[in-house]
Amino acid sequence: MNRQNLLWAAAAIVVAGAAVSGVLLSSGPGSGHNSSAQQPASSLAGDASSVQNSKVNTMSSSTPADFQAQLEAYGLKRGQLSADARRTEAQRLIDELKQGAQAGTIDPRHASDLADMLWPDAEPDATKRVARSDALHQTLRDIAMPPVTPSPQREQQDQSYAVASRQVIADVTSSVSDRTEQRVQIDERLRDLRKRIYGDADAGRSR
Repeated sequence: MNRQNLLWAAAAIVVAGAAVSGVLLSSGPGSGHNSSAQQPASSLAGDASSVQNSKVNTMSSSTPADFQAQLEAYGLKRGQLSADARRTEAQRLIDELKQGAQAGTIDPRHASDLADMLWPDAEPDATKRVARSDALHQTLRDIAMPPVTPSPQREQQDQSYAVASRQVIADVTSSVSDRTEQRVQIDERLRDLRKRIYGDADAGRSR
């Protein structure tokens, strides 16, 4: 296995751990997140499967621990997979991320970070990837925060990002012929664009 895949796997595992642990901490005693929150910590540790089952009633078949294991396995084997196999597996993991956020078993803010790592494998077309990524970020943001009317400043930021992101894609696709290099440059430039428009704290989960 090459160094790039090892680093990808390590980074994904760290973010996945934060995504799951953030939910477990927020559902501790007194939070009212679910009925298992009133159990002692030792009981939760000793009966993890029942705690997970009480939370995971809308996910397909995975508990948070299952998802972490699946993500780790994907990170370790992705270098040996064909492009089609990577696309299928990465899309499946993105779908599980969304379901986990909806079920309350994965922190939607960290789910956005994980999805950003998976999208280059799941969607090779840069234009489609940006559109699908933006749609998922919006869904996860809606889960993470109660609906509010966007402030005029936020509306202006969203409009600026929409215009500038389209220009980034147009510039890169017209000047770079290699599709792999296109993906790399577009992802990097959009990441920088989000930081400039939304700021460091909000860039990872705003789009």
